[in-house]
Parts: sequence; structure tokens; C-alpha cells
Amino acid sequence: MDFNSAKISDVYLAARQYGSSGRTATKGTPFQDGFLSTSTVGEADNVGTKSETASKSYTYASSNASGDVADAGDASKNPLVYSLKMLKSNSSGITKQSGASDATSLVNQKTNSVSVLAPFIQLDSTNSTSHGGANVYPDDIASPAAAAKMIKDLKAVGGGTLRIQMTHDQVNDSQEMKKLEALVDEGDRRGVKVQFTYRADAHRGGATVLTDDKLKQAADDISKVIKSYGKHSSFVLDTFNEGGGAGRATQDWADMQTTLIKSARRAGYKGSIAVEDVNWAGGQTAGPESGLLKYAAQLKAANGKGNPRLIGSIHEYANDTGASVRLGNEIDSLMNAGYKVQIGEVGNARWIGNNQFEERDGAIKAVKDNLATLRKIGVDILPWRDQFQNNVIRHNTGFSKGDQYY
Repeated sequence: MDFNSAKISDVYLAARQYGSSGRTATKGTPFQDGFLSTSTVGEADNVGTKSETASKSYTYASSNASGDVADAGDASKNPLVYSLKMLKSNSSGITKQSGASDATSLVNQKTNSVSVLAPFIQLDSTNSTSHGGANVYPDDIASPAAAAKMIKDLKAVGGGTLRIQMTHDQVNDSQEMKKLEALVDEGDRRGVKVQFTYRADAHRGGATVLTDDKLKQAADDISKVIKSYGKHSSFVLDTFNEGGGAGRATQDWADMQTTLIKSARRAGYKGSIAVEDVNWAGGQTAGPESGLLKYAAQLKAANGKGNPRLIGSIHEYANDTGASVRLGNEIDSLMNAGYKVQIGEVGNARWIGNNQFEERDGAIKAVKDNLATLRKIGVDILPWRDQFQNNVIRHNTGFSKGDQYY
């Protein structure tokens, strides 16, 4: 293979075929140094709500009149939070469920050593120092000063991307937008990407296809955001959180994504755009119900010539014994289709209603089984905010070095 002229997908596939070391799973979770210690939250079978007084002692506030604060380093050693709500949510109820069986994964039959190709693999080298990150909601951030500190803390623990979901109401709330402005300003200074993700109001922000007036509203909102912040070097657009009713790749889904992509490009946006596969992918990206694959030509046409290639984003929550193999196949499929790959969310906590979660470790194992390959090709891996650590649910994952996969 001529590595100077090879397609990215060719180099990637060669990387997966070279070498002799198989993928291996590492036992346990990637969380070692909690942002809030378990002693702060309580034991798994005895989690109670912290008192208002105790909570306030951990609430973030800027350290001086200018609003600037010192770098925090590993946030686990400096357990500040960014809003009272973020702290109080760490006391929510939990349910423990055993994960998938640890049957020997077929993925171990594949190899992932790319040392022979290391000089040639320079895939998406921008922001190459870190491909980790975190996920947050605007309600997790108390103020613009807290937003700036959040970026500093994420950078200090090795995170390179902060993904934030915002609804129509939040996009049109000046106070919420000041938080976004503070994030991208600090992101510019720190070299941290801020991935703005448009979110629906219904269905907990997912499993939705926007049409008619709702789609026009979303396109207008994205255009507004782009015109305000799209020229920031830190800004990345994520068109829509977990879109796609019933998990099927429909023409309506493709038309929604096309409209949102075109809205950003028509507003003058020249940066990267992430498109999440149908209903967060859920293991479907390698199969016939992948919108990213089924409608790849339509989405690429909407993206336009001369712009960065689209980011194909999947969310990893699978808990079955085939999750590891399927994730490897998903990566292959997206790379072959010409996408840059991102795992926009990965977690071990499944929401079961009434602010209750159950622990499922299959997705963590799937990512770890594929981790050598994910690292070699520079896949962004963004842990979801809700995670179990030592049988205790946390709602601010991503701000400790132990939360990162890189």
C-alpha cells in the first residue's frame, strides 16, 4: 500500500490487520479518582440527600473579583462542583444489575497493533493531545465563571471535548447563552472543543424526528448559534441529540439531518459537524438500520465540498455479550463510509425512571475491548455524566483523570 496516497479507510483497515497483540478487556471501570468521593455521596445501599448546608460548601464560586480561578488539576483532589443541582443529583437513587457475562469475546481474534504503520497514521491530528472529554447540561453550570472553570478543569485532567446539550428554550435564554459564550471563549484559550448539541424538549431529548414547524425552529436556532459562536476555534456542532423514532433509519430522519447541516453551512459555518446515528445507534451502525450508512451520500452532499468530513457519532450503552464485536464492526463501517468516528457518550448507568439508575457494565467492557484501536485512530471518547463508581451513582463524570479513556 502506498501510505502517502492511501485513503484514510485503507490505512485504518491495514492498521487493524497488522500486528499480533489481540484486544483484551481490562476488568473494572475506568473510574479511579472520583470527582466527588464516595464518602461525600454515601454508600450504595444507603444513599441519602445531603443537607443544604453541606451541599453549599462544595458549590463552585469564582475565587476573586475578576472571576478568574486557579487551575484545579485533578478535580478529585479539589472537589468543587459547578452548580448546586449537580451536587444534589449525586444523591439520587440507584439500582444494581449484573452486567453481561464475561464470555470470551470474538473481538480477541482480531489484532490491533499498528506500530508498523505509526509514522503514517495521522488521522484528524487537530486537537490530537486529547480525545477524552465530558458531557454536561446547562443546568450543571451555575454561571459564566463556573463555565470557564469547567473548561480549565477538563483540560487539567486530559479532556479535549466538552459536549453540552441545549434546547430551543435554552438557546433563546440570554443567561444560558452567556454560559455557552464563556465555554467557547475559554475553550479557545485552552484548546478544548465545545460540542454544542441541539436537543429536543420531548422524550428526554431523544428518539425524535423533527418535521415541519419544529424542524424549521431547530434550523433557525442552529443558524442563530452559528452566527454567534461558529467562528470560534473551539466550537463544534452536533446537529441533534439521539434523533430517530423507533430506532429506524427513515427518510424523515435523513431529511431532518440534511436540513440542520445545511442550516449551519448557510450561516457560514466552516467547522466540524457531528451527526449522531439513528436513536444513538444502539449497536445498529454496522447494520441496515444505520442512518449514517444508509443515507451517507445525502448527508455528505448536505455537508458540501471543502468542509471537514462529517463526524459519525455513536452512543455506547449496549449490555449484551456481542457488544464488543459489534462496536468494532461499527468503527469499521463508519471509517469505510468516510466518517470521522466519535463515541459521543459511553456509560454504565441505565435510567429507569424516577431519577433511578441501574448499573450495566457491558458498554464499558466493549469500549475497553476496542480501546487500542480507538486510541490508534484518534476516536474521541466522551464519558456520559451519569456513571456508577464503587456502586454509587455520580452525575459529574468526566472531570477526573480516572474517568478518561486516554
